[in-house]
Amino acid sequence: MAEKKQPYNYAARKSALKKELENGTFHRFYLVCGEEDYLRHQDGKWLADQLLGSGDPTMNRTLFTGKDFTADDVIGIAETMPFFADRRVVVLEETYLLEKAKADTDKLVDYMRSDAYPDSTKLVFVQKKVENRNGRLYRTLSSDAGSILECPVQSEETIRTWVLHQIRERGFSVENRAMALFLDCTGTDMLNVKNELEKLMSYCEGTGKITLADVKAVTTPKVTDRIYDMIEAITRCESQKALAIYADLLELNEAPARILWNLTRQYNELLCVQEMAGRGLPPRDIAAALKLNPWVVSNRLLPVARQSGNERLRRSLELCARTDMRYKSGKISDRTAVETLIVTCAAKEGAS
Repeated sequence: MAEKKQPYNYAARKSALKKELENGTFHRFYLVCGEEDYLRHQDGKWLADQLLGSGDPTMNRTLFTGKDFTADDVIGIAETMPFFADRRVVVLEETYLLEKAKADTDKLVDYMRSDAYPDSTKLVFVQKKVENRNGRLYRTLSSDAGSILECPVQSEETIRTWVLHQIRERGFSVENRAMALFLDCTGTDMLNVKNELEKLMSYCEGTGKITLADVKAVTTPKVTDRIYDMIEAITRCESQKALAIYADLLELNEAPARILWNLTRQYNELLCVQEMAGRGLPPRDIAAALKLNPWVVSNRLLPVARQSGNERLRRSLELCARTDMRYKSGKISDRTAVETLIVTCAAKEGAS
């Protein structure tokens, strides 16, 4: 029987990479990738700084982004000896190189694999999505000459631990209800969590504690969370509450068309969740299949899906599609179209 593959552990991988660098073990190439923007940007910068060491970054670090360069440009920089430093660092951030295979990519890979490649040069690729994991470049990065650090979206519990650590480091205590509401408002996007936490701690400076009232006063709920709230109100046939949430989103400068898009997307998610749950799939498997946070599936989507039922969800999704067609054809304004959709979906006769 084949050995079961262990789930990827970001913290353990980062710790191992840190120890390698501290011990002076350097690979030729590095890849920092994954969906969590905050970790990817932070780790890309951290890794480049560690590799550079005491070297002057203005003379020994080069950044390539996008598509406005060639393999020859990278090779030319890579062949340049570091200036009064041990290493030269070349960062390739969100470039075309890890997309579909191209002749230019192959030229760079040939150079990376050749004896001409200098040990003093370190290539650091920073990429949100790796489109071509079967390509020669990715295989080179995952070889013994390379090292990969993946930055996936973190779990609710990991985010909670991270936030608590930062709060306590700043000398604050926090109420349990305040922490729960804060995480509910911010979600698991770490950059958003970081920004909202800085705002909250600045607001509470000098008090020594963070209360539920503080979170309510300062923290801005995510648009997706407000859409969840709207759908929950619609499911309970509370049209006035749903319209009030809609008005709040408009005040936050969310366009009606964007709100309609979010409603359509989340109704589609709810329908998928309902059908998978009906087949007996547990919440964690549903979350993995839909690439959603398990906490969101268990605590937000499943309760609404079960309360709504398959037929009502299908009807609401069809109404979203019709509404989109109506306002795009000019028969009704986008704002009125979404208001009408909310009232229609929330109508008690529509719940049958």
